Amino acid sequence: MFSHCLLYCCTILALFITSNVAATAPAKIIAITSGTSSIYDQVIEQMNKNLEATCTDKSIACLKVDQVIRASLNTEDMASLTSRVAPDLVITLGSRAARDVATASIKSPTLYTLLPESTFNNLPNCCQPQKVSSIFLNQPLERQIHLIKTALPQRTRLGVIYGPSSQHTAPHIKALAEKAGLHLESVVIKNRAGVGAALRQLLKRIDVLLTLPDPEVYSKQTVFNVLLSSYHNGVPVVGFSKGYVKAGALLALYSTPEQIGHHLADVVQQYFSSGQQHLPPPQYSTYFSVVTNKSVARSFKITLPTEKVLRNSLLDK
Repeated sequence: MFSHCLLYCCTILALFITSNVAATAPAKIIAITSGTSSIYDQVIEQMNKNLEATCTDKSIACLKVDQVIRASLNTEDMASLTSRVAPDLVITLGSRAARDVATASIKSPTLYTLLPESTFNNLPNCCQPQKVSSIFLNQPLERQIHLIKTALPQRTRLGVIYGPSSQHTAPHIKALAEKAGLHLESVVIKNRAGVGAALRQLLKRIDVLLTLPDPEVYSKQTVFNVLLSSYHNGVPVVGFSKGYVKAGALLALYSTPEQIGHHLADVVQQYFSSGQQHLPPPQYSTYFSVVTNKSVARSFKITLPTEKVLRNSLLDK
């Protein structure tokens, strides 16, 4: 009788220890970047900082990125590496890393970040709900149209140049413009060689230009001409990065690396709190910034609300 009781107690104790170890075992989170840019470090640092702040029980391992892969690996190397490490979650930063991971057929749940929505939608494994998700780099169109209406209420003739990566958004932008009382003028181009002609055609008929993150339309080769021509024609430009405003755009709506890291921490925390059952749907960043160019505003004789007022008006968009 005693031996049976002892065996039972030992079994219960072993089960308790095993379950406790499993519950406190640190999650393996791997980040794969598209290079060595400091932007990737800023995102990861902010994510780890936020995760540490939410880790109230210091007796267990807190969530954090515990390995960063910065090299561009071929498909075979990528699959071999992740199989050996067996991560609980893979996070990619940038478009190149996203394509590398997507073509490697990695089995671990994957969260793609720092890439436009159009790039994510073209990944071979983009449509695997619960196992694959993304935090888009671009801002939702509703938020952008609302910014234009709030910042420039007297400007009602909106211009957009679509390229191969952004043409699919045309029906949505048209519907949003109509709902906001804006008259939309648009041109579709096949490649960056058509930007100049499209711009000349548009600038005669619009009083504000909305830029979209399409590399065939807006690139290092075209952006200077777009901003300069728009300025000379008295047409303010709404950009999608802080760099655009520094270069001459009137204002821009974007998410900083720290804000992306903040949102990424929220998603990671939610995922592991749910018992790793499923990743949330692909989404835009909840956190964003608005920046304005006061010098350009003065040149156009435009009185803009403060950046804080503009941002607060978009919080529910």
